[in-house]
Amino acid sequence: MRLFINKHQGSFVYGSFALIAIAIHCLFLWHGWLFAANDMQFHLHEINELRQNISHGSLNPLIATFAFNNNGNAVISLYPKWPLYLYAFAQMLFKDSIRGIFIADMIKTFLGLVIAFYSVKSIKKDNLSAYLFALLYMTSNMVLAYDYQTMDIGVMWSLIWIPLVFAGFYQWLKTGRWVGLAIGLSGILLSHILTFVIVLFSLVVLTLFNYKVLFSLKRWQSLFKGAVLAGLLSSLTWVPLIYFTLITPVRYWTPSVPYGLTGTAFKNIFQFFTINNASMYLGLGSLLGIVVSLVNFKRMSKFQIDLFVLGLLLILLQSQLIPWKNLADTPLSVIQFPWRLLIIPLVCFSYLLVVNSIAMIRRLDFHYSPVGIAVIGTVLFVGSALLRSEQFIKSQINTQEINYRVVAQRGVPMDQNGQQIYKVTNEAEYQNLLGYSISWDYYPVKTCNGTTLPRIMQHQGFNLANGETIPMSYRPKPDGIYFEFNLTGKRSNIELPFVAYDHRYQVRLNGKNVSWQISPSGVIQLNHLTSGSYRVDVQYHNSGLKVGMVVPFIIGVITLLVIFVKPTWLPRGLLNNGKFRH
Repeated sequence: MRLFINKHQGSFVYGSFALIAIAIHCLFLWHGWLFAANDMQFHLHEINELRQNISHGSLNPLIATFAFNNNGNAVISLYPKWPLYLYAFAQMLFKDSIRGIFIADMIKTFLGLVIAFYSVKSIKKDNLSAYLFALLYMTSNMVLAYDYQTMDIGVMWSLIWIPLVFAGFYQWLKTGRWVGLAIGLSGILLSHILTFVIVLFSLVVLTLFNYKVLFSLKRWQSLFKGAVLAGLLSSLTWVPLIYFTLITPVRYWTPSVPYGLTGTAFKNIFQFFTINNASMYLGLGSLLGIVVSLVNFKRMSKFQIDLFVLGLLLILLQSQLIPWKNLADTPLSVIQFPWRLLIIPLVCFSYLLVVNSIAMIRRLDFHYSPVGIAVIGTVLFVGSALLRSEQFIKSQINTQEINYRVVAQRGVPMDQNGQQIYKVTNEAEYQNLLGYSISWDYYPVKTCNGTTLPRIMQHQGFNLANGETIPMSYRPKPDGIYFEFNLTGKRSNIELPFVAYDHRYQVRLNGKNVSWQISPSGVIQLNHLTSGSYRVDVQYHNSGLKVGMVVPFIIGVITLLVIFVKPTWLPRGLLNNGKFRH
């Protein structure tokens, strides 16, 4: 039996991970309901934008016209959208918007398990440690909380790449290999920009712990190669970000926290008083990781000690020891929630708990079965994840249904603390939730003046001559929209309910191209219109931006294939140390 398992080890690993991914999300799939999460409505709008564009033959939209109130918000370019394609395709394939979300989550969890397993295996060469780490990490409180309490899809997907980044950094540190590090960083940057910044900071700290590598020319050469590959593979994210941030003449509104930055109290950092709890904080596994590391500290490797110190450092940095409230008006405010830093300690202490526990068990003078430990770990970790999922569902099962269309005058239900409390039980309610978005993120700053944005969110134009609003009917299309409206009175200048970031918009009025300008409120303005009926066709053209996004990415993918295939015609030394071996 043991020989059979060893011979088909890969199949057992993949098969078990597939079953575990299904098990973790099976309760939600069985209910078939979506429960309120902090960022759920925002990301469902993004998914809907992609789904509608795909159905209309557009694979890479630059502005939002089918979602986010249909007024041309560049959110779809400024927030990494690439993980969301899986959700859109799952919804279209299974023809079920709600279950499509859970199926995509299962695929995400499966990939996270596989990446975590092979990341640790590349360092320890030990299947048991790699397997248990993958389970502990992907069933942790924090990962499940991001899945269902916040539904922050960007962070959810960035988390699955962090183990590969640290494994890749270890390979670069020890052997100069750089491809694993490049792939991991690219995956994070294609998922969530802020997580990328946090991880990059962590790598800088680890590099300072090993400062002698900075004097190695070969390490710098391999790091440069990795940076180039990461830049190519992640161009889908950073190219539009640079364009809309540095090149366009319009400044946009960045996400912020209205009540300011607040560090985490030490009593709240570890949330483990009940096995059913799931939160964005650390759980029992991380605390045990600290304890076991202290017990085994003298036997830990240099890299393990580095991870231990890094984890403790990030815990201190996100705590109330740092005057976060005084940093609210600095660039550090982009972090929004200091507890985001805890994603790094989660990885560090989960890894240290597993490898130190296995090392201590192996020093004991008794026989043990790796398969038996793996089975016990599977039952324990998956069982606790199911208990937490059940507790979360029970806490939300009796909340209000979205049996009305969400509009500006009636948003989603909230409790007295401002937390969203509702559930979505069918396709009609799912579409109700997409009726209106309250988010101000990524709109032009001039549009967020308190009057223009609420107006354009309700598809109302504005007559600059008499100060009256103009009701407009609309029909969205990829990167564009059609408006129809009637105008009475004298010659007027009109603001359309559609924002503009640059001058690459083509505007046709009753079938003819017309000149236009960006109004003082940051929207498209048409001048000198007289009384009559109008049909306006707005289309955003920016093929240069799309080429700048896609071409480097394709070059990066081809480069990656060449690295792993290693053709004989490749110049010797060009991609030296480039193979990331498991």
